[in-house]
Amino acid sequence: MAVSIADFKVAFPEFQKAGDPMLEAQLALVELDVSDSFGDSRDLAVMLRLADTLALSPFGRDARMIPKGVDNAFSSTYGLRFQRLAEANGVSASRLGSTSGCR
Repeated sequence: MAVSIADFKVAFPEFQKAGDPMLEAQLALVELDVSDSFGDSRDLAVMLRLADTLALSPFGRDARMIPKGVDNAFSSTYGLRFQRLAEANGVSASRLGSTSGCR
């Protein structure tokens, strides 16, 4: 099942104001970045990756949630959830298609 903008906005309502054209463009890029290695969790991985991408963008200042105790300004709670999902599914950085999701 492919991720839809409507499903994403229900799961992550903090991005409602982003506008569908921007969400669709970013979703298309994220779809290329997340491999099928996530299996049944791929849709969740795509949504988390999209939320992380948006939160770390200049647009996402209001949605950016930096976990307490994390000094890295390039991390968001969405990115950490994505990383945990990758680890739980045994998805390595090389199988993600990039090194941006796992350290």
